[in-house]
Amino acid sequence: MNPRDTPDRPALFPVGSFDAQRIKDAFPLMGPKWTSWSVMTMAQECLPLRVRDVAARLPFVSEQCVGKRRAAMHTDGLVVRTDERFGAPYRLSALGESLAPVHRSLADWSAPTCRPTGWPKPNVLRTPYSVCGCGIPPP
Repeated sequence: MNPRDTPDRPALFPVGSFDAQRIKDAFPLMGPKWTSWSVMTMAQECLPLRVRDVAARLPFVSEQCVGKRRAAMHTDGLVVRTDERFGAPYRLSALGESLAPVHRSLADWSAPTCRPTGWPKPNVLRTPYSVCGCGIPPP
């Protein structure tokens, strides 16, 4: 028993029960920009989607960007084509479907301390000109 473990706070799991290298190797699969958004969008829809369908549900991402991300996700085994014709929709593979609860757990874990990029930091004085980051008033 770890000296930090108490009856009120038992160990979640013994250190030897997980492989840190496998965890490290998983992050490049799920970490590239827009992978999480694409996986979660496809998981919520529960049906095969074309690139334009995913892009339509993520209006802040271009269709071209979604297409490049989907190609990488296909190479990584996160999505599979429903058939071989050009423009065929993709669906999440079993590996891709298994990412949804992982993303939810990471989001829940990070909520108290991590803020999305671009959000103002707490206790920072904001002026109308600091919003754009330049500090210079518009002409």
